[in-house]
Amino acid sequence: MRQKLTLLLLFIIACSMTMKTQTIPNGDFENWSQDTLYEEPQQYFTTNFQSAIMGTAPGAQKTTDSYSGNYAVKLTTKAQNGDTIPALLGLGNLNNLMQGIPYTDKPDSVFMHVKENMVPGDTANAIFLFKYMSNTIGMTQFQFTDSATSYQAYSKKINWFVPTASPDSVALIITSGTFNSTNNSAGSNITVDNLSFGSGYTDPPNNDFENWYERINEKPDSWLTSNSLVDSSNLAVEKTNDSYSGNYAAKVSTKLTITDDTIGFLTNGRPTNSTFVSEGGYQVSQNPDVLSGYYKYTPDGSDSALVSVYSYAKDQSTNNLTRVDSNSVMLPQANNYTLFEVPMNYDSWPVVDTVSIIFVPGKSTHQTTPVGLGSELYVDDLSMSYKPTSVEESTNRPLTIAPNPAREKTRINLSGKEFQELKVISIDGQLIENINIKEKDQITLNTNEYPRGVVLLKFSGNNSAVTKKLILQ
Repeated sequence: MRQKLTLLLLFIIACSMTMKTQTIPNGDFENWSQDTLYEEPQQYFTTNFQSAIMGTAPGAQKTTDSYSGNYAVKLTTKAQNGDTIPALLGLGNLNNLMQGIPYTDKPDSVFMHVKENMVPGDTANAIFLFKYMSNTIGMTQFQFTDSATSYQAYSKKINWFVPTASPDSVALIITSGTFNSTNNSAGSNITVDNLSFGSGYTDPPNNDFENWYERINEKPDSWLTSNSLVDSSNLAVEKTNDSYSGNYAAKVSTKLTITDDTIGFLTNGRPTNSTFVSEGGYQVSQNPDVLSGYYKYTPDGSDSALVSVYSYAKDQSTNNLTRVDSNSVMLPQANNYTLFEVPMNYDSWPVVDTVSIIFVPGKSTHQTTPVGLGSELYVDDLSMSYKPTSVEESTNRPLTIAPNPAREKTRINLSGKEFQELKVISIDGQLIENINIKEKDQITLNTNEYPRGVVLLKFSGNNSAVTKKLILQ
């Protein structure tokens, strides 16, 4: 008898622990997919890596709305994290953007076809720089401020500052707005095709934008990585079968980026522009308690890794996320997989809506002084426990709600006929709907008109009251 009671107690404890834990999407890193980060015209550099890192659409895109041939390039100013970021296109790559590519002809003019669609007050720019031994010896510049429904032909003479000298390189920069300006507006765009230096002179490579390449890499489902910032042959986040459990884990390394910085990160949210913080994340219905998982870490020198957790609640009036809690834990060297935990403190109202997690493998990504390259962090088997709900729940009157999360409707199976009333309440305490459920065993809620996020379902009867949470997507 004593043995049976002991087994029953262990079963109850195990069930309680399970109910307190919600699954982190792909927290075991078993699911990976080929991800097309963006496209770029061959021989050119764009700022599409910024868009990829923020999880937004690229600013420079291939378009079939061309002047001739199959394709042109469309540059669009995008809204990102409360800011407006113009798209940029340049010859060569970012590290030699102002130097350009080798070029020895000395043309008289620059020709281009442009379809412009600028918000009033915005200015798009195109600048051509001809250089000798890194010194600018000739240039011309275009500005675009209007809107047009068809392509317009533009041409300008090149101003040669040193008439007797010939260039050894040419640089080209085209933008959909003015960088470091507060006057840019999201949506301003220009479409460019057929760049030329005129008859008898060598044109820029891929001047008709017919040739493009795709930036593709493998990434864990439901996670963002820093792979768009590094060379595709030397990725910062990789799938590895050196796992703690299952088939795979995530390996995060500090790499040299295309901007000659050192970085590496893995997050299920989205990184911000100014600080190494992750916003958004995966949706939850309870306040998080402790993130746990397993890691091993090989630092470069005295480097150390970091895991951070951020929780957010949505302001129902503005629909904006407000950070309510965060915590970070340093991860020291570990040759074998080791348990880590990140405790959270917040347990108040409103209930948290989303939780984001971010891993960085070195101080170079979260301190002002870089330590070095090559630090490697392995991460696997993540789970999150949650604080008990603050609303009263009765465990001896179970009911089921499915689907949950829901979109257009959800079905509720009641366990008995003791409930008489159902109140649907928003997360900020506003009554959405009051439903008579007396003597009903099953009801269907049409949730189209409910606010997205979390709503409370409060069931009440003569001698019972149960509150459940319903997530609406």
